[in-house]
Amino acid sequence: EQALEVPLQVMVDLVRREDLCAPEITIFGVVQRWVARDDTARRASAMEITRYLRLPLMTLKEIMKIVRPSGLCEMDQVSGCVGERCLGGVWVWTITV
Repeated sequence: EQALEVPLQVMVDLVRREDLCAPEITIFGVVQRWVARDDTARRASAMEITRYLRLPLMTLKEIMKIVRPSGLCEMDQVSGCVGERCLGGVWVWTITV
């Protein structure tokens, strides 16, 4: 709950940390709740935070079912880590690192 009260720069610094030991989808969830705490004021600055998320560390399901519908990440950011290709007639989604 305390993380939801921090100013923008503290949230950016938190998400940018290389030594943060949490699944990336958990970090995204904190960012999502931080924005929801004051949606009108914070939504405009959300992309300053989400650009530091490591989307390739998330599963395709997390990206497509949670991150993408949230609207907190730019579509270029989401589509940049998810691609599709055809292998033997079967479409395979890949996440690039």
